Amino acid sequence: MEQKPQTNNSKVFTTAKIAGLELRNRIIRAGCFEGMSPHSTPSDELIEHHRSVAAGGAATEKTDGCGS
Repeated sequence: MEQKPQTNNSKVFTTAKIAGLELRNRIIRAGCFEGMSPHSTPSDELIEHHRSVAAGGAATEKTDGCGS
């Protein structure tokens, strides 16, 4: 059986504005505890983690504090 390509008509992949800031899509990652801040200091691993989230397509992300 031949499969037809899927089309996505979802608004998730359309631009949006929040307080005048235009986002490339509507994917917003919520802040969470990643456990990558030894001694309450952001590690290189944590910085790379947030870079990879952005590179993966999230329009924006909320980061949490680094306290332990």
